[in-house]
Amino acid sequence: MQIHPIVLRRAEVARVVDITPNMRRITLTGADLAAGEMGAGFARPLFLSDGFDVMSGGRVAAEGPPADVLTTDLLRDVFAVDAAIIEDPVNGGPRVITRHRGRTAAPEDQCRKAAP
Repeated sequence: MQIHPIVLRRAEVARVVDITPNMRRITLTGADLAAGEMGAGFARPLFLSDGFDVMSGGRVAAEGPPADVLTTDLLRDVFAVDAAIIEDPVNGGPRVITRHRGRTAAPEDQCRKAAP
């Protein structure tokens, strides 16, 4: 039998960005998010989110990995956002580029490459 203890973590909110009135991106930080060892020798796994839920009208409209969930139709229907989705040049995941006043910002304007 394998024991999986409850893992409580302390995290700080590093940044909150309101994307639209109905969408918010929250970035967490803190030492407890890293892998390590808890008391009694139990391993504490790395805190990693590989998916998320999209809520609309109090119900789950979509759930799963970002590459499967983030679609232009979903962003338009749930959040009233006109956007393009491109591959992020840094991590390879989806990157949402919102359109403003009939133009889409160039990906190089939206993405910053990680410093070496």
